Amino acid sequence: MPAVNFHPRFAQAIRDGLKTQTIREDKHGRYTLGCKLYLYTGMRQATCAPILEVFVRCKRLEPISIELNADVFVGAHKLTRAEVLTLARADGFTSELDFYQFFAPRLPLKGKIVHW
Repeated sequence: MPAVNFHPRFAQAIRDGLKTQTIREDKHGRYTLGCKLYLYTGMRQATCAPILEVFVRCKRLEPISIELNADVFVGAHKLTRAEVLTLARADGFTSELDFYQFFAPRLPLKGKIVHW
């Protein structure tokens, strides 16, 4: 039953049903198919609040890696620029540049796309 923290910029898109996935490292196997996800903003702060009043269930997991050279792989498939833009928008970003700037401090990243 992972509690998942989001930057406040994503909260409204989650409430509106526009963002139904998140990209996360998962070194400890927290995310599993069917697990309950509790979505929050401001965790470990006085402003902590649930984004949704109910939990959501993990419907799908996909391995993802984002490399230092900006290559993005979902499974073994290297994404084209158009596919990266589609992924970025589905994850709540306005552009490919916005996506890369957000993840730049975390690169290289190996994790999961967690869908709900």
